[in-house]
Amino acid sequence: MDILWSLLTLPYAPVRGLTVVVKVIAREAEARQYNPVNIRRELEDLDRAAAAATSRRRSGTGDSRRSWTG
Repeated sequence: MDILWSLLTLPYAPVRGLTVVVKVIAREAEARQYNPVNIRRELEDLDRAAAAATSRRRSGTGDSRRSWTG
């Protein structure tokens, strides 16, 4: 019976294989997303970007399109 079942479900093997691959990729993506090192790096990048935006606003070198009065 196992041989018959294997033969009948053989066309679904690529789908089962793809399911396994998708699960592995999802698990790896979640591990990278919730990795404390990555979170810290992203927070530092956001902090640098916010500091740069604040310093641009204070120095008046912001977006030049804002000053266009056309």
